[in-house]
Amino acid sequence: MRLLLVFLAVIVLAEAVLPSLSPCGMCQDLVGYLKGKLEGGVGDARKIATEFCAKKAPFILQGACKSLVEDSTSRIVALLKEKADVKGICTKIKLCKN
Repeated sequence: MRLLLVFLAVIVLAEAVLPSLSPCGMCQDLVGYLKGKLEGGVGDARKIATEFCAKKAPFILQGACKSLVEDSTSRIVALLKEKADVKGICTKIKLCKN
């Protein structure tokens, strides 16, 4: 039980110090990366997002990142086409709060 409390405390502190270690921060990083690549005319969104998870997502969030890619890439791309902002997209897919 003590180990679980220490782990949770580390996660909470990490989110405060390094926002990209939170699901919201990781989502914003992914969406921003995807937006930049797609605006630059670089190909397949799912491939780009998968590459982000493997190379740029914090290790502790790689599983969550891969799930996000599998579940939400098409929705993220659709929202990007509607010119939604990065945080707005992550809020709409329920990884960030308002």
